[in-house]
Amino acid sequence: MLQIAPSADEMEQSKHIDSLSNENSKIDLTYIAQSCHKLLSQYQWLTNAYMSDFFTNDLWDELNPKWSKVLNDRDPKELTCFINNTFMECDPRKKDIWPLSLLSFKAATQCYSLPRTPIKTESLFNNSQTNDPNGLSKNDKEEKGAILNGQYLKLEHSFRRHVKPKKQHEIHRLSKLIHNICKSVDCDNVVDVGAGQGHLSRLLTFGYGLKVTTVESASSHAPKAQQFDKEVQQDIKKKNGKISNKNDQDVCNDQQNDLPNHIVHYIEPSVDPSSFAKSLNLDSSGHFVLTGLHSCGDLIPTMLRLFVNCPSAKAIAVVGCCYMKMTLSSDVGFPLSSYVKRLNPVLTWETAELACHSIDSYAAQLKDGTGDVKFQSYRAVLQTIIEKRNPDATAKLRCTKNKSFKKNKNLVNYITSRLEHLGLDANLTDSDLETVESLSAKWRNYGAFNMLRLSLGPVVETFILIDRVLFLKEHGLQCHIIPLFDSQLSPRNLALVAYK
Repeated sequence: MLQIAPSADEMEQSKHIDSLSNENSKIDLTYIAQSCHKLLSQYQWLTNAYMSDFFTNDLWDELNPKWSKVLNDRDPKELTCFINNTFMECDPRKKDIWPLSLLSFKAATQCYSLPRTPIKTESLFNNSQTNDPNGLSKNDKEEKGAILNGQYLKLEHSFRRHVKPKKQHEIHRLSKLIHNICKSVDCDNVVDVGAGQGHLSRLLTFGYGLKVTTVESASSHAPKAQQFDKEVQQDIKKKNGKISNKNDQDVCNDQQNDLPNHIVHYIEPSVDPSSFAKSLNLDSSGHFVLTGLHSCGDLIPTMLRLFVNCPSAKAIAVVGCCYMKMTLSSDVGFPLSSYVKRLNPVLTWETAELACHSIDSYAAQLKDGTGDVKFQSYRAVLQTIIEKRNPDATAKLRCTKNKSFKKNKNLVNYITSRLEHLGLDANLTDSDLETVESLSAKWRNYGAFNMLRLSLGPVVETFILIDRVLFLKEHGLQCHIIPLFDSQLSPRNLALVAYK
């Protein structure tokens, strides 16, 4: 099998991926897009694989024999070494010769993946007034230390109420970025699309004094958002200017603010930009900054088209997720750019879904033993038993919610209980029991195959984001891709920023 390995020139290009947060980046985006496309096309069989089919479809046998030989029966902690590029040093099987094709695969997945280490965003803005001394933390250790007893201590208490630590971390960082963007483009109106219960908009309103309008399709969220807004407003009134700068990591604005304006509205991909702008009922200037935190499916592509075609929109800052919910066709979800359209990419649901996983988190789980690879593989064992009994029930299994396997639960009991749940014969024959015993012993290979598959996830996300950047640049706009969140806390941590 032909293997794609990055050349010296390509490795040099990959160094510049780090500077995609810099408008003066010398990176050739079309080259990176083309390379991602080639790599994903070559390994489409891997990205399209269902891990629940691992035993049923003999996925291990699909690997290059040299790969399967060196990865066979590897302990999860050894897989962590491969992910972290320390496998040569910590490999207990020193006599193994790692095939060049596998090393090339590893190098290519890293070469064509955007960096995820969070950066301080203040340096992106030329206006010195935007420099915020309370910027992003200096390192991941400091960031993790900010979480205590389920609370993100860098965020003032009023904004932590009703918000989980992960979301606290996200709104803390994204709000700082939006604040700087608003100052840079001289605009104090923010439109938060897909705002949910308004946690980000609340911080922007009361923490930074911005005028925020939220747009959310779920009508059930607006009453909650309004309730939470009033709670924070009461907190501000009680403090009545008593907050000082004694803790420069707290965020609270002493000034009286208007409440966010919550609009219940579903934005169609074909939305008219002028009609959308009028529906916001903004002040006389009508200018606004668009934002969305983990906006789902087609929402971000729709927002990007709105931004390009709406003169009132001065900047945009969005963080995506749920890529598999995009409409995978031109002019709706993916691809957006003319260049990537010419590549005729085939992005399947399975491949797009892979971009929502985190290889970094998987490595951390393998290292500390919380990944439970052995127990994850039992779902694939179950599917093999079902396939033998009733192939038509396999699709039904995929549509049912998978109950987590308890470590103290017997595998056979787990299988019989799931068979009963699916309305199938739960009595296992001797042949079934032999199959269960044989396959369950191969759980390490299941983990190794999944590691290879997850290694391509960042490449998929890079391809999608580069397509969006190219789309914006084709319209003459300035763009950044910014690693904004701690990827261990929030795996979808890449913010796309553009302004006019």
